[in-house]
Amino acid sequence: MILGLFVVLAATMASKLVLHFDVNETIILEDIAGGDTREMCLNKIIAKSAAVLPAAGGSWTWLDGTPLNDQTPQPVSSLSTTFELPPSAVPYYRVKSLKPNALNFTTHEHGSRFRGIYDDLVAKMTHGSLPEALSKDGKTHFVLPSFFRTVAELHKSKRSFNIVIRTFGYDLPEIAKSITAFAQGLHPDFPDFVAPEFEVTDEKIFEGRYISTDAGANVEWRLSNPETKSNLSEAEALELMESSRITLVQDDYDHWKASGYNPQCGKPCWVTKGGGSTKHIFFDDNIWPDPKDSIVAVRQRESEGGDYVPMSGEEIMAEESKSIVKVFGIEACLDDNYFLNKINLCCTANPLRALDREVIEVFKVAYAMSVEKKAGRVSTDRFIAALPQHAKAPMAKLTEAAQYDDCELVVPNVLPEVPENWAELVCFSSCVENTLKRCVAPTDLVTFLRLLCGTAASLSGSIEAQDVDVERFLAQIARGDGPPCD
Repeated sequence: MILGLFVVLAATMASKLVLHFDVNETIILEDIAGGDTREMCLNKIIAKSAAVLPAAGGSWTWLDGTPLNDQTPQPVSSLSTTFELPPSAVPYYRVKSLKPNALNFTTHEHGSRFRGIYDDLVAKMTHGSLPEALSKDGKTHFVLPSFFRTVAELHKSKRSFNIVIRTFGYDLPEIAKSITAFAQGLHPDFPDFVAPEFEVTDEKIFEGRYISTDAGANVEWRLSNPETKSNLSEAEALELMESSRITLVQDDYDHWKASGYNPQCGKPCWVTKGGGSTKHIFFDDNIWPDPKDSIVAVRQRESEGGDYVPMSGEEIMAEESKSIVKVFGIEACLDDNYFLNKINLCCTANPLRALDREVIEVFKVAYAMSVEKKAGRVSTDRFIAALPQHAKAPMAKLTEAAQYDDCELVVPNVLPEVPENWAELVCFSSCVENTLKRCVAPTDLVTFLRLLCGTAASLSGSIEAQDVDVERFLAQIARGDGPPCD
């Protein structure tokens, strides 16, 4: 599996990787700064993946509709580990009235159904014998094995990569000891990994701070080191992280908190539009599908050599599985290949990644319609033809009003079976491709159709020529009360 993974990486990504890893509940399962023990953190990561739905009277149910006090044992597959949840669903941990139960979640009546998962996590974190630098009690992993496997496999494959550890807390000295022991070949699970370049000295531990300049008119992110007295500009800090095999950074929590947890004020990460010689990927458990609340401040430049500017909250959300990765601690703990698989995903283009489930399902049907005679190429008319009935009927009326003659809405009675990897095989007309480029996660069906009507050249031209009120038809789709399809 690992060999196949890196064949893909080599084929799809030639640039250097700079991998940023948050600490708490991303590569370790405790929160030293917050005072949360390992047991508390294990409960929290389960509560963060347990989705609930609002019910009558201000109450809540589990995603499957069962009451919160249902104690039927649940498998790991019952948890939600996707960036976006179904409509109205939220993580148990994010509900204000429920969050206080998170620290003892699996012993509380709500979370007792997940106690077996808790036991699986404890078993996975338990090791026969570990040196002091890698374990606080000699038998429990301090740093997740999935992190160490990532470094070891990338190093073995001779991939060009650097590691940056990012935290708001005060745990960097302990992390430094563990990574150094690992780099010295002291981890019993990775005895052949000896890489002095990953040993951490005080000169590699920095503070990242937002500093006001020009009498407070501007704010700059700077990197300083108390040991060397260095004070690096953003450009110099970026050059350091892209040239040093390992860097540890304590980020500016006070600035993020003072901003109301504005994503633009969090831990910075850098993206070059259209790619570049270096690709940054940031792993953090505190990334949320909320444009006003996330922890990574993605900054983008148009091309190499240009200036980086902050992305909006919506734009940052669209970077998930591209340059940022929402980490689910359960998977990072149980799957030693978790980070490797996520790196592969980020390095593989996926034009459908910004779409919600309903839009993706339409593309799947459109692909099935196109695969035999059109080589899997989805066009504007085939996408409209593949729409579910509540959306297809209004769009049929819209194209009729626009006198758009290219739209053939007939769906074959029998569609070919779609392979599991259809999303890797599908291709698009230029109109659909250009529409996809304008999508920002999470793009729902009405939003996508609005973009399509304004982007597809022939359709948008017909709409403009006939002065069609697109929003009237889209409102029918949103309400679900469209006319019957003739």
